[in-house]
Amino acid sequence: MAVNHVDFSLRPLPGEEILVQIAQALREEYADQSVTIVVDTNFQDQHFRHEKIPLANFEEHKVVVSVLTELRRHSHLTCTKIEVAVEGQHCSVCYTTDGSVVATLKLTNVQQIGAGKALQITDALAKTVQFTTRNRIIAEDLPDFVREGIEHREVATEELIAAVTRLGTLGAEAQQKNDDFLREKVTQVDKRFETKETQLEETYGKKEEAFIKRKEAFAAKEAEFETRESKYMRRKLLEKIQELIKAQKVIKLSSATSRKRWVNHVVCAVAMTGGALLAYVFAAKLLAAQQAGWRDFVPITGGMILFASTLIFYIKWNNAWSKEHADIEFRNMRFSADILRANWLGELVLEWQVEKQQIPDHLIASFSRNLFADERSADTEHPAEALEKLLRNVSECGVSQDGVQIKMKGGKVKRASA
Repeated sequence: MAVNHVDFSLRPLPGEEILVQIAQALREEYADQSVTIVVDTNFQDQHFRHEKIPLANFEEHKVVVSVLTELRRHSHLTCTKIEVAVEGQHCSVCYTTDGSVVATLKLTNVQQIGAGKALQITDALAKTVQFTTRNRIIAEDLPDFVREGIEHREVATEELIAAVTRLGTLGAEAQQKNDDFLREKVTQVDKRFETKETQLEETYGKKEEAFIKRKEAFAAKEAEFETRESKYMRRKLLEKIQELIKAQKVIKLSSATSRKRWVNHVVCAVAMTGGALLAYVFAAKLLAAQQAGWRDFVPITGGMILFASTLIFYIKWNNAWSKEHADIEFRNMRFSADILRANWLGELVLEWQVEKQQIPDHLIASFSRNLFADERSADTEHPAEALEKLLRNVSECGVSQDGVQIKMKGGKVKRASA
Protein backbone atom coordinates (compact mmCIF):
# COMPACT_ATOMS: atom_id res chain seq x y z
CA MET A 1 0.00 0.00 0.00
CA ALA A 2 1.46 3.40 -1.01
CA VAL A 3 2.32 5.88 1.80
CA ASN A 4 0.64 9.27 1.36
CA HIS A 5 2.92 11.29 3.66
CA VAL A 6 6.62 11.87 4.38
CA ASP A 7 8.07 12.30 7.89
CA PHE A 8 11.31 14.04 8.84
CA SER A 9 12.96 14.20 12.26
CA LEU A 10 14.65 17.33 13.65
CA ARG A 11 15.49 19.01 16.90
CA PRO A 12 12.69 21.07 18.42
CA LEU A 13 12.65 24.71 17.30
CA PRO A 14 10.81 27.76 18.61
CA GLY A 15 7.28 27.95 17.28
CA GLU A 16 7.68 31.41 15.74
CA GLU A 17 10.72 30.23 13.73
CA ILE A 18 9.30 26.97 12.41
CA LEU A 19 6.01 28.70 11.43
CA VAL A 20 7.81 31.27 9.28
CA GLN A 21 10.15 28.64 7.79
CA ILE A 22 7.24 26.41 6.74
CA ALA A 23 5.45 29.35 5.12
CA GLN A 24 8.63 30.38 3.22
CA ALA A 25 9.06 26.83 1.87
CA LEU A 26 5.42 26.64 0.69
CA ARG A 27 5.67 30.09 -0.87
CA GLU A 28 8.24 28.81 -3.40
CA GLU A 29 5.59 26.53 -4.90
CA TYR A 30 2.30 28.29 -4.02
CA ALA A 31 3.20 32.00 -4.00
CA ASP A 32 -0.26 33.08 -5.17
CA GLN A 33 -2.22 30.82 -2.80
CA SER A 34 -3.67 31.31 0.70
CA VAL A 35 -3.10 29.06 3.69
CA THR A 36 -4.75 28.01 6.90
CA ILE A 37 -2.58 27.91 10.05
CA VAL A 38 -3.26 25.87 13.18
CA VAL A 39 -1.07 26.35 16.28
CA ASP A 40 -1.51 24.21 19.42
CA THR A 41 0.47 24.97 22.60
CA ASN A 42 1.12 23.29 25.90
CA PHE A 43 -1.69 25.45 27.34
CA GLN A 44 -5.07 24.07 26.40
CA ASP A 45 -6.70 27.49 26.04
CA GLN A 46 -3.89 28.90 23.94
CA HIS A 47 -4.93 27.63 20.49
CA PHE A 48 -4.70 29.58 17.22
CA ARG A 49 -6.50 28.87 13.96
CA HIS A 50 -6.71 31.38 11.09
CA GLU A 51 -7.75 30.92 7.46
CA LYS A 52 -7.16 32.66 4.11
CA ILE A 53 -3.74 34.09 4.92
CA PRO A 54 -1.87 34.98 1.67
CA LEU A 55 1.58 33.40 1.35
CA ALA A 56 2.86 36.40 -0.63
CA ASN A 57 2.94 38.64 2.49
CA PHE A 58 2.73 35.98 5.16
CA GLU A 59 5.19 37.55 7.62
CA GLU A 60 3.59 41.02 7.33
CA HIS A 61 -0.01 39.79 7.69
CA LYS A 62 -1.56 41.22 10.85
CA VAL A 63 -2.89 37.84 12.01
CA VAL A 64 0.54 36.21 11.63
CA VAL A 65 2.23 39.17 13.36
CA SER A 66 -0.15 38.85 16.31
CA VAL A 67 0.49 35.07 16.61
CA LEU A 68 4.28 35.51 16.40
CA THR A 69 4.15 38.33 18.95
CA GLU A 70 2.14 36.17 21.33
CA LEU A 71 4.61 33.27 20.99
CA ARG A 72 7.67 35.51 21.53
CA ARG A 73 6.10 37.32 24.49
CA HIS A 74 5.62 34.16 26.54
CA SER A 75 8.84 32.13 26.79
CA HIS A 76 7.05 29.38 28.71
CA LEU A 77 4.56 28.94 25.82
CA THR A 78 5.70 25.86 23.83
CA CYS A 79 4.17 24.91 20.49
CA THR A 80 3.16 21.23 20.38
CA LYS A 81 1.71 21.38 16.87
CA ILE A 82 1.99 23.80 13.96
CA GLU A 83 0.16 23.01 10.72
CA VAL A 84 0.15 25.13 7.56
CA ALA A 85 -2.29 23.90 4.87
CA VAL A 86 -2.55 25.32 1.34
CA GLU A 87 -6.21 25.97 0.61
CA GLY A 88 -7.60 24.06 -2.38
CA GLN A 89 -4.32 22.16 -3.09
CA HIS A 90 -4.60 19.21 -0.62
CA CYS A 91 -1.09 20.07 0.63
CA SER A 92 -0.09 20.69 4.25
CA VAL A 93 3.07 20.70 6.40
CA CYS A 94 2.67 19.74 10.05
CA TYR A 95 5.26 20.24 12.82
CA THR A 96 4.73 18.27 16.07
CA THR A 97 6.71 17.76 19.26
CA ASP A 98 5.92 16.10 22.57
CA GLY A 99 8.50 18.05 24.58
CA SER A 100 11.27 15.48 24.06
CA VAL A 101 14.53 15.97 22.19
CA VAL A 102 12.97 14.94 18.88
CA ALA A 103 10.39 16.82 16.78
CA THR A 104 8.63 15.62 13.61
CA LEU A 105 7.91 17.48 10.38
CA LYS A 106 5.28 15.79 8.19
CA LEU A 107 4.40 16.55 4.52
CA THR A 108 0.93 15.13 3.79
CA ASN A 109 -1.04 14.22 0.62
CA VAL A 110 2.09 13.41 -1.39
CA GLN A 111 0.15 11.38 -3.98
CA GLN A 112 -2.28 14.25 -4.66
CA ILE A 113 0.36 16.97 -5.16
CA GLY A 114 2.83 14.69 -7.00
CA ALA A 115 6.28 13.42 -6.09
CA GLY A 116 8.06 16.18 -8.01
CA LYS A 117 6.36 19.03 -6.18
CA ALA A 118 6.74 17.23 -2.84
CA LEU A 119 10.52 16.98 -3.41
CA GLN A 120 10.70 20.70 -4.24
CA ILE A 121 8.86 21.58 -1.01
CA THR A 122 11.18 19.28 0.95
CA ASP A 123 14.28 20.89 -0.62
CA ALA A 124 12.96 24.34 0.31
CA LEU A 125 12.45 23.21 3.94
CA ALA A 126 15.93 21.67 4.05
CA LYS A 127 17.46 25.10 3.30
CA THR A 128 16.36 26.45 6.69
CA VAL A 129 15.69 23.32 8.76
CA GLN A 130 18.34 20.71 9.49
CA PHE A 131 16.79 17.28 9.02
CA THR A 132 18.32 14.34 10.85
CA THR A 133 17.25 11.00 12.30
CA ARG A 134 15.75 10.18 15.66
CA ASN A 135 18.60 7.81 16.49
CA ARG A 136 21.24 10.43 15.68
CA ILE A 137 19.53 13.05 17.85
CA ILE A 138 19.29 10.62 20.73
CA ALA A 139 22.86 9.47 20.18
CA GLU A 140 24.21 13.02 20.30
CA ASP A 141 22.63 13.51 23.74
CA LEU A 142 23.98 10.21 25.12
CA PRO A 143 27.20 9.83 27.11
CA ASP A 144 30.40 9.21 25.16
CA PHE A 145 30.80 5.56 26.14
CA VAL A 146 27.22 4.77 25.10
CA ARG A 147 27.64 6.62 21.79
CA GLU A 148 30.90 4.74 21.12
CA GLY A 149 29.12 1.45 21.77
CA ILE A 150 26.41 2.41 19.29
CA GLU A 151 29.03 3.37 16.71
CA HIS A 152 30.82 0.02 17.20
CA ARG A 153 27.48 -1.74 16.77
CA GLU A 154 26.81 0.16 13.54
CA VAL A 155 30.29 -0.73 12.23
CA ALA A 156 29.70 -4.38 13.08
CA THR A 157 26.31 -4.24 11.39
CA GLU A 158 27.85 -2.77 8.24
CA GLU A 159 30.54 -5.47 8.23
CA LEU A 160 27.85 -8.12 8.65
CA ILE A 161 25.85 -6.65 5.75
CA ALA A 162 29.01 -6.61 3.60
CA ALA A 163 29.72 -10.25 4.49
CA VAL A 164 26.13 -11.24 3.66
CA THR A 165 26.43 -9.34 0.36
CA ARG A 166 29.66 -11.18 -0.51
CA LEU A 167 28.01 -14.47 0.43
CA GLY A 168 25.08 -13.62 -1.85
CA THR A 169 27.49 -12.75 -4.67
CA LEU A 170 29.34 -16.03 -4.25
CA GLY A 171 26.02 -17.89 -4.21
CA ALA A 172 24.91 -16.12 -7.39
CA GLU A 173 28.21 -16.99 -9.09
CA ALA A 174 27.86 -20.62 -8.04
CA GLN A 175 24.27 -20.64 -9.31
CA GLN A 176 25.43 -19.14 -12.61
CA LYS A 177 28.12 -21.81 -12.98
CA ASN A 178 25.57 -24.50 -12.20
CA ASP A 179 23.16 -23.02 -14.79
CA ASP A 180 25.94 -22.89 -17.40
CA PHE A 181 26.85 -26.52 -16.68
CA LEU A 182 23.22 -27.63 -16.99
CA ARG A 183 22.76 -25.58 -20.17
CA GLU A 184 25.86 -27.21 -21.70
CA LYS A 185 24.63 -30.68 -20.80
CA VAL A 186 21.18 -29.97 -22.19
CA THR A 187 22.78 -28.71 -25.41
CA GLN A 188 24.81 -31.90 -25.72
CA VAL A 189 21.73 -34.04 -25.13
CA ASP A 190 19.79 -32.03 -27.73
CA LYS A 191 22.55 -32.52 -30.30
CA ARG A 192 22.61 -36.28 -29.70
CA PHE A 193 18.82 -36.37 -29.95
CA GLU A 194 18.87 -34.41 -33.21
CA THR A 195 21.53 -36.75 -34.64
CA LYS A 196 19.50 -39.82 -33.65
CA GLU A 197 16.34 -38.24 -35.04
CA THR A 198 18.06 -37.54 -38.35
CA GLN A 199 19.22 -41.14 -38.58
CA LEU A 200 15.73 -42.44 -37.83
CA GLU A 201 14.21 -40.12 -40.45
CA GLU A 202 16.67 -41.37 -43.06
CA THR A 203 15.90 -45.00 -42.21
CA TYR A 204 12.16 -44.31 -42.29
CA GLY A 205 12.52 -42.47 -45.61
CA LYS A 206 14.30 -45.42 -47.19
CA LYS A 207 11.69 -47.88 -45.93
CA GLU A 208 8.87 -45.62 -47.06
CA GLU A 209 10.45 -45.30 -50.51
CA ALA A 210 10.73 -49.08 -50.79
CA PHE A 211 7.11 -49.47 -49.69
CA ILE A 212 5.97 -46.90 -52.26
CA LYS A 213 7.85 -48.74 -54.99
CA ARG A 214 6.24 -52.05 -54.01
CA LYS A 215 2.85 -50.35 -53.89
CA GLU A 216 3.38 -48.84 -57.32
CA ALA A 217 4.45 -52.22 -58.72
CA PHE A 218 1.35 -53.86 -57.27
CA ALA A 219 -0.86 -51.08 -58.66
CA ALA A 220 0.74 -51.52 -62.10
CA LYS A 221 0.05 -55.24 -62.05
CA GLU A 222 -3.51 -54.65 -60.90
CA ALA A 223 -4.05 -52.09 -63.66
CA GLU A 224 -2.65 -54.48 -66.23
CA PHE A 225 -5.08 -57.10 -65.04
CA GLU A 226 -8.07 -54.73 -65.06
CA THR A 227 -7.37 -53.59 -68.59
CA ARG A 228 -8.44 -57.02 -69.77
CA GLU A 229 -11.96 -56.28 -68.64
CA SER A 230 -14.26 -53.67 -70.13
CA LYS A 231 -15.54 -52.99 -66.66
CA TYR A 232 -12.20 -51.42 -65.82
CA MET A 233 -12.70 -48.68 -68.40
CA ARG A 234 -16.13 -47.81 -67.08
CA ARG A 235 -14.80 -47.65 -63.54
CA LYS A 236 -11.93 -45.38 -64.61
CA LEU A 237 -14.40 -43.11 -66.39
CA LEU A 238 -16.63 -43.06 -63.32
CA GLU A 239 -13.67 -42.18 -61.08
CA LYS A 240 -12.68 -39.32 -63.36
CA ILE A 241 -16.23 -37.97 -63.39
CA GLN A 242 -16.43 -38.25 -59.60
CA GLU A 243 -13.09 -36.46 -59.21
CA LEU A 244 -14.29 -33.71 -61.52
CA ILE A 245 -17.55 -33.35 -59.57
CA LYS A 246 -15.64 -33.32 -56.29
CA ALA A 247 -13.34 -30.61 -57.62
CA GLN A 248 -16.36 -28.52 -58.65
CA LYS A 249 -18.29 -29.16 -55.45
CA VAL A 250 -17.09 -25.88 -53.91
CA ILE A 251 -17.41 -22.90 -56.24
CA LYS A 252 -14.21 -20.85 -56.23
CA LEU A 253 -14.29 -17.68 -58.26
CA SER A 254 -11.26 -16.07 -59.81
CA SER A 255 -9.72 -13.01 -58.20
CA ALA A 256 -10.78 -10.87 -61.18
CA THR A 257 -14.45 -11.84 -60.74
CA SER A 258 -14.26 -11.27 -56.99
CA ARG A 259 -12.80 -7.82 -57.54
CA LYS A 260 -15.70 -6.88 -59.77
CA ARG A 261 -18.10 -7.45 -56.87
CA TRP A 262 -16.29 -4.78 -54.86
CA VAL A 263 -17.60 -2.14 -57.24
CA ASN A 264 -21.17 -2.89 -56.17
CA HIS A 265 -20.11 -3.09 -52.51
CA VAL A 266 -18.45 0.32 -52.65
CA VAL A 267 -21.23 2.00 -54.66
CA CYS A 268 -23.95 0.66 -52.35
CA ALA A 269 -21.96 1.61 -49.24
CA VAL A 270 -21.41 5.14 -50.57
CA ALA A 271 -25.07 5.50 -51.58
CA MET A 272 -26.41 4.24 -48.24
CA THR A 273 -23.93 6.38 -46.30
CA GLY A 274 -24.80 9.43 -48.40
CA GLY A 275 -28.53 8.89 -47.93
CA ALA A 276 -28.18 8.34 -44.19
CA LEU A 277 -25.96 11.43 -43.80
CA LEU A 278 -28.33 13.53 -45.92
CA ALA A 279 -31.35 12.51 -43.83
CA TYR A 280 -29.39 12.92 -40.56
CA VAL A 281 -27.98 16.38 -41.37
CA PHE A 282 -31.28 17.88 -42.51
CA ALA A 283 -33.17 16.17 -39.68
CA ALA A 284 -30.75 17.77 -37.21
CA LYS A 285 -31.28 21.16 -38.88
CA LEU A 286 -35.03 20.62 -38.81
CA LEU A 287 -34.98 19.83 -35.09
CA ALA A 288 -32.83 22.89 -34.40
CA ALA A 289 -35.03 25.20 -36.51
CA GLN A 290 -37.93 27.03 -34.87
CA GLN A 291 -40.16 26.79 -37.93
CA ALA A 292 -40.26 24.15 -40.64
CA GLY A 293 -41.87 24.04 -44.06
CA TRP A 294 -42.52 21.26 -46.54
CA ARG A 295 -39.27 22.06 -48.32
CA ASP A 296 -37.35 21.09 -45.20
CA PHE A 297 -38.69 17.54 -45.44
CA VAL A 298 -37.64 17.03 -49.09
CA PRO A 299 -33.92 16.30 -48.38
CA ILE A 300 -34.85 14.04 -45.46
CA THR A 301 -37.31 12.08 -47.60
CA GLY A 302 -34.81 11.90 -50.47
CA GLY A 303 -32.07 10.62 -48.13
CA MET A 304 -34.39 7.99 -46.65
CA ILE A 305 -35.55 6.87 -50.10
CA LEU A 306 -31.94 6.68 -51.32
CA PHE A 307 -30.91 4.68 -48.28
CA ALA A 308 -33.92 2.30 -48.35
CA SER A 309 -33.82 1.70 -52.12
CA THR A 310 -30.07 1.08 -52.09
CA LEU A 311 -30.42 -1.27 -49.12
CA ILE A 312 -33.21 -3.24 -50.85
CA PHE A 313 -31.15 -3.48 -54.03
CA TYR A 314 -28.06 -4.54 -52.07
CA ILE A 315 -29.99 -7.27 -50.22
CA LYS A 316 -31.61 -8.56 -53.44
CA TRP A 317 -28.27 -8.51 -55.27
CA ASN A 318 -26.53 -10.47 -52.51
CA ASN A 319 -29.47 -12.86 -52.27
CA ALA A 320 -29.33 -13.52 -56.02
CA TRP A 321 -25.58 -14.04 -55.86
CA SER A 322 -25.86 -16.47 -52.91
CA LYS A 323 -28.80 -18.27 -54.53
CA GLU A 324 -26.85 -18.77 -57.76
CA HIS A 325 -23.95 -20.36 -55.85
CA ALA A 326 -26.31 -22.51 -53.76
CA ASP A 327 -28.14 -23.73 -56.89
CA ILE A 328 -24.84 -24.65 -58.53
CA GLU A 329 -23.73 -26.62 -55.46
CA PHE A 330 -27.09 -28.41 -55.20
CA ARG A 331 -27.00 -29.25 -58.93
CA ASN A 332 -23.46 -30.64 -58.50
CA MET A 333 -24.60 -32.84 -55.61
CA ARG A 334 -27.65 -33.98 -57.60
CA PHE A 335 -25.47 -34.61 -60.66
CA SER A 336 -23.02 -36.67 -58.52
CA ALA A 337 -25.88 -38.80 -57.20
CA ASP A 338 -27.32 -39.20 -60.70
CA ILE A 339 -23.91 -40.32 -62.04
CA LEU A 340 -23.72 -43.04 -59.39
CA ARG A 341 -27.31 -44.08 -60.03
CA ALA A 342 -26.76 -44.18 -63.81
CA ASN A 343 -23.57 -46.22 -63.36
CA TRP A 344 -25.37 -48.66 -61.10
CA LEU A 345 -28.22 -48.90 -63.59
CA GLY A 346 -25.75 -49.55 -66.42
CA GLU A 347 -24.03 -52.29 -64.43
CA LEU A 348 -27.43 -53.82 -63.66
CA VAL A 349 -28.42 -53.85 -67.35
CA LEU A 350 -25.09 -55.43 -68.32
CA GLU A 351 -25.51 -58.15 -65.69
CA TRP A 352 -28.96 -58.99 -67.08
CA GLN A 353 -27.54 -59.10 -70.58
CA VAL A 354 -24.72 -61.40 -69.49
CA GLU A 355 -27.34 -63.75 -68.16
CA LYS A 356 -29.19 -63.51 -71.47
CA GLN A 357 -32.19 -61.86 -69.87
CA GLN A 358 -34.12 -58.69 -70.69
CA ILE A 359 -34.67 -56.22 -67.86
CA PRO A 360 -38.30 -55.03 -67.69
CA ASP A 361 -38.94 -51.55 -69.08
CA HIS A 362 -40.94 -50.45 -66.03
CA LEU A 363 -37.90 -51.15 -63.82
CA ILE A 364 -35.66 -49.07 -66.06
CA ALA A 365 -38.27 -46.27 -66.09
CA SER A 366 -38.59 -46.43 -62.30
CA PHE A 367 -34.84 -46.50 -61.68
CA SER A 368 -34.15 -43.68 -64.14
CA ARG A 369 -37.01 -41.39 -63.09
CA ASN A 370 -35.87 -37.74 -62.72
CA LEU A 371 -32.37 -38.78 -63.75
CA PHE A 372 -30.28 -35.64 -64.66
CA ALA A 373 -33.39 -33.47 -64.27
CA ASP A 374 -32.69 -29.76 -63.86
CA GLU A 375 -34.78 -28.50 -60.94
CA ARG A 376 -34.34 -24.87 -59.92
CA SER A 377 -35.63 -23.27 -56.75
CA ALA A 378 -38.08 -20.38 -56.88
CA ASP A 379 -36.82 -16.84 -56.32
CA THR A 380 -37.43 -15.30 -52.91
CA GLU A 381 -39.94 -12.46 -53.14
CA HIS A 382 -39.27 -9.23 -51.24
CA PRO A 383 -42.20 -7.77 -49.20
CA ALA A 384 -42.01 -4.60 -51.32
CA GLU A 385 -42.50 -6.67 -54.49
CA ALA A 386 -45.52 -8.45 -52.95
CA LEU A 387 -47.01 -5.07 -52.06
CA GLU A 388 -46.36 -3.83 -55.61
CA LYS A 389 -48.19 -6.86 -57.10
CA LEU A 390 -51.11 -6.29 -54.75
CA LEU A 391 -51.40 -2.61 -55.72
CA ARG A 392 -51.30 -3.49 -59.44
CA ASN A 393 -54.35 -5.76 -58.99
CA VAL A 394 -56.37 -3.06 -57.20
CA SER A 395 -58.91 -1.30 -59.42
CA GLU A 396 -60.83 0.71 -56.80
CA CYS A 397 -60.27 1.70 -53.21
CA GLY A 398 -62.73 3.46 -50.90
CA VAL A 399 -62.63 4.66 -47.29
CA SER A 400 -65.78 5.30 -45.24
CA GLN A 401 -66.96 5.27 -41.65
CA ASP A 402 -67.66 1.55 -41.97
CA GLY A 403 -64.02 0.77 -42.92
CA VAL A 404 -61.90 0.28 -46.04
CA GLN A 405 -63.26 -1.35 -49.23
CA ILE A 406 -60.86 -2.59 -51.95
CA LYS A 407 -62.02 -3.89 -55.33
CA MET A 408 -59.61 -6.11 -57.28
CA LYS A 409 -59.35 -6.21 -61.08
CA GLY A 410 -60.98 -9.62 -61.21
CA GLY A 411 -64.08 -8.24 -59.50
CA LYS A 412 -63.27 -9.59 -56.06
CA VAL A 413 -64.08 -7.16 -53.23
CA LYS A 414 -62.22 -7.08 -49.90
CA ARG A 415 -63.51 -5.14 -46.89
CA ALA A 416 -61.81 -4.17 -43.65
CA SER A 417 -64.09 -2.85 -40.89
CA ALA A 418 -62.96 -0.09 -38.55
